[in-house]
Amino acid sequence: FEGFWDLATKGKFTVTNALGNEFINDKGFYPYVENLIRYYLKEDPILKNIETLPAAKFSLKGAVTLDKVALDRAVHHQEDFVIKGVTGRGGDAVWIGKKMSPAEYALVIEKVKKNPEYFIFQKYTPLSVMDGHIVDLRLITDVSGRGVISADVPWGRAIPLSGNGKVNLSDHGRETTVIVEREDCNEIMEGVSP
Repeated sequence: FEGFWDLATKGKFTVTNALGNEFINDKGFYPYVENLIRYYLKEDPILKNIETLPAAKFSLKGAVTLDKVALDRAVHHQEDFVIKGVTGRGGDAVWIGKKMSPAEYALVIEKVKKNPEYFIFQKYTPLSVMDGHIVDLRLITDVSGRGVISADVPWGRAIPLSGNGKVNLSDHGRETTVIVEREDCNEIMEGVSP
């Protein structure tokens, strides 16, 4: 991309997102969504977030300190937490405590201590298991001024149960479709209140 930035700054073409410019990464924003809903919409969220603890506390003046309570929980309950780097992409900054040795986990904890503002601790929540694979189910949905359209067929990101637990496509995960037979749906729905 030699000369790319020079051409953009001379107005030869338009850049919608300047290089390195991002409002905030979803992992950095996620811990605050429920409180934002409460504050701005004056209502309780319908869907609850997975328990997520920022590793840092921020003062009103912007000073960053390590949240020792959050760190202590993550240190003493390795099996219960996933540590995520808020600037990571494609699973490169995701560490699943349940899938790590204590020594590996301790090395990640040291990274967190050095730069707590770049990390969150998230409660380990097992995903769906299908045909010997961990699957992160997703419904492909388009939300626009015309309404909401959702795919009839759920898709999932999958990795074998024996893998590292990360279902990211860029980290050995695979895209998979999920097909449910109608008889299975009826069995699942029995006993579910409308």
